[in-house]
Amino acid sequence: MTNKPTETLQDLIQIARDSRSFYESAIGKLPDGPIRMQFKRMLDAKTAMIDSLSLHVAARGEQPERTGTLAGGLRKAYGEALAAIGGKDSAASTYTAQLEQTEDRLLHAFEDALATEASGPVRDVLIAQLPKLRDTHEEMRRLKLSQAA
Repeated sequence: MTNKPTETLQDLIQIARDSRSFYESAIGKLPDGPIRMQFKRMLDAKTAMIDSLSLHVAARGEQPERTGTLAGGLRKAYGEALAAIGGKDSAASTYTAQLEQTEDRLLHAFEDALATEASGPVRDVLIAQLPKLRDTHEEMRRLKLSQAA
Protein backbone atom coordinates (compact mmCIF):
# COMPACT_ATOMS: atom_id res chain seq x y z
CA MET A 1 0.00 0.00 0.00
CA THR A 2 1.35 3.41 -0.93
CA ASN A 3 1.19 6.47 1.24
CA LYS A 4 0.31 9.99 0.14
CA PRO A 5 3.90 11.34 -0.04
CA THR A 6 5.00 8.37 -2.14
CA GLU A 7 1.97 8.76 -4.41
CA THR A 8 2.90 12.40 -4.93
CA LEU A 9 6.45 11.47 -5.94
CA GLN A 10 5.18 8.67 -8.18
CA ASP A 11 2.83 11.06 -9.99
CA LEU A 12 5.67 13.51 -10.58
CA ILE A 13 7.93 10.73 -11.84
CA GLN A 14 5.30 9.75 -14.38
CA ILE A 15 4.85 13.31 -15.62
CA ALA A 16 8.62 13.79 -15.84
CA ARG A 17 8.82 10.52 -17.81
CA ASP A 18 6.23 11.91 -20.23
CA SER A 19 8.42 14.94 -20.77
CA ARG A 20 11.60 12.89 -21.15
CA SER A 21 9.94 10.57 -23.67
CA PHE A 22 8.78 13.52 -25.77
CA TYR A 23 12.27 15.08 -25.73
CA GLU A 24 13.76 11.74 -26.81
CA SER A 25 11.34 11.55 -29.71
CA ALA A 26 11.98 15.13 -30.82
CA ILE A 27 15.76 14.67 -30.64
CA GLY A 28 15.47 11.60 -32.83
CA LYS A 29 13.58 13.51 -35.51
CA LEU A 30 15.56 16.75 -35.66
CA PRO A 31 18.83 17.30 -37.50
CA ASP A 32 21.99 18.12 -35.56
CA GLY A 33 22.08 21.72 -34.47
CA PRO A 34 21.56 24.09 -31.56
CA ILE A 35 17.91 23.22 -30.95
CA ARG A 36 18.67 19.52 -30.86
CA MET A 37 21.50 20.21 -28.40
CA GLN A 38 19.16 22.28 -26.25
CA PHE A 39 16.59 19.49 -26.26
CA LYS A 40 19.35 17.09 -25.22
CA ARG A 41 20.14 19.30 -22.20
CA MET A 42 16.45 19.28 -21.31
CA LEU A 43 16.38 15.49 -21.67
CA ASP A 44 19.37 15.21 -19.34
CA ALA A 45 17.63 17.47 -16.79
CA LYS A 46 14.51 15.29 -16.88
CA THR A 47 16.59 12.14 -16.45
CA ALA A 48 18.35 13.62 -13.43
CA MET A 49 15.00 14.66 -11.94
CA ILE A 50 13.50 11.21 -12.47
CA ASP A 51 16.56 9.60 -10.92
CA SER A 52 16.39 11.85 -7.87
CA LEU A 53 12.66 11.36 -7.32
CA SER A 54 13.04 7.61 -7.87
CA LEU A 55 15.70 7.39 -5.17
CA HIS A 56 13.30 8.97 -2.70
CA VAL A 57 10.53 6.55 -3.64
CA ALA A 58 12.89 3.57 -3.33
CA ALA A 59 14.04 4.85 0.08
CA ARG A 60 10.39 4.52 1.16
CA GLY A 61 10.44 0.85 0.16
CA GLU A 62 8.50 1.20 -3.09
CA GLN A 63 9.29 0.63 -6.75
CA PRO A 64 9.48 3.91 -8.70
CA GLU A 65 7.10 4.30 -11.62
CA ARG A 66 8.57 3.09 -14.90
CA THR A 67 5.97 4.54 -17.26
CA GLY A 68 4.44 7.87 -18.11
CA THR A 69 0.80 8.87 -18.17
CA LEU A 70 -1.92 8.45 -20.75
CA ALA A 71 -2.27 12.25 -21.01
CA GLY A 72 1.46 12.58 -21.66
CA GLY A 73 1.36 9.89 -24.32
CA LEU A 74 -1.52 11.62 -26.06
CA ARG A 75 0.27 14.99 -25.93
CA LYS A 76 3.38 13.41 -27.45
CA ALA A 77 1.36 11.76 -30.25
CA TYR A 78 -0.40 15.06 -30.96
CA GLY A 79 2.91 16.95 -31.07
CA GLU A 80 4.47 14.38 -33.36
CA ALA A 81 1.47 14.54 -35.69
CA LEU A 82 1.67 18.33 -35.83
CA ALA A 83 5.39 18.18 -36.58
CA ALA A 84 4.83 15.61 -39.34
CA ILE A 85 2.05 17.67 -40.94
CA GLY A 86 4.12 20.85 -40.81
CA GLY A 87 7.11 19.24 -42.47
CA LYS A 88 10.82 19.52 -41.86
CA ASP A 89 10.95 23.30 -42.06
CA SER A 90 8.61 23.84 -39.12
CA ALA A 91 9.35 20.69 -37.09
CA ALA A 92 11.72 22.40 -34.65
CA SER A 93 9.27 25.19 -33.84
CA THR A 94 6.38 22.73 -33.54
CA TYR A 95 8.35 20.52 -31.17
CA THR A 96 9.45 23.56 -29.18
CA ALA A 97 5.88 24.79 -28.72
CA GLN A 98 4.64 21.35 -27.71
CA LEU A 99 7.58 20.67 -25.39
CA GLU A 100 7.07 24.04 -23.73
CA GLN A 101 3.58 22.82 -22.85
CA THR A 102 5.05 19.68 -21.27
CA GLU A 103 7.32 21.95 -19.22
CA ASP A 104 4.20 23.88 -18.13
CA ARG A 105 2.47 20.66 -17.12
CA LEU A 106 5.44 19.44 -15.08
CA LEU A 107 5.97 22.79 -13.37
CA HIS A 108 2.28 23.05 -12.44
CA ALA A 109 2.32 19.48 -11.10
CA PHE A 110 5.27 20.35 -8.86
CA GLU A 111 3.63 23.56 -7.69
CA ASP A 112 0.38 21.71 -6.94
CA ALA A 113 2.30 19.05 -5.03
CA LEU A 114 4.10 21.70 -3.01
CA ALA A 115 0.78 23.32 -2.16
CA THR A 116 -0.47 20.04 -0.65
CA GLU A 117 2.78 19.01 1.07
CA ALA A 118 2.83 21.29 4.12
CA SER A 119 6.09 19.96 5.52
CA GLY A 120 8.39 16.99 5.67
CA PRO A 121 10.94 15.27 3.52
CA VAL A 122 8.81 15.16 0.36
CA ARG A 123 8.41 18.92 0.46
CA ASP A 124 12.19 19.22 0.82
CA VAL A 125 12.66 17.00 -2.25
CA LEU A 126 10.25 19.11 -4.28
CA ILE A 127 11.85 22.38 -3.20
CA ALA A 128 15.28 21.03 -4.16
CA GLN A 129 14.04 20.20 -7.68
CA LEU A 130 12.07 23.39 -8.25
CA PRO A 131 14.90 25.79 -9.29
CA LYS A 132 16.13 23.52 -12.11
CA LEU A 133 12.55 22.88 -13.19
CA ARG A 134 11.84 26.60 -13.34
CA ASP A 135 15.06 27.15 -15.30
CA THR A 136 14.18 24.55 -17.93
CA HIS A 137 10.64 25.88 -18.15
CA GLU A 138 11.91 29.41 -18.71
CA GLU A 139 14.49 28.23 -21.25
CA MET A 140 11.79 26.54 -23.32
CA ARG A 141 9.52 29.57 -23.05
CA ARG A 142 12.32 31.81 -24.34
CA LEU A 143 13.11 29.40 -27.18
CA LYS A 144 9.45 29.29 -28.19
CA LEU A 145 9.20 33.09 -28.16
CA SER A 146 12.41 33.50 -30.16
CA GLN A 147 11.14 31.12 -32.83
CA ALA A 148 7.85 33.00 -33.06
CA ALA A 149 9.62 36.31 -33.65
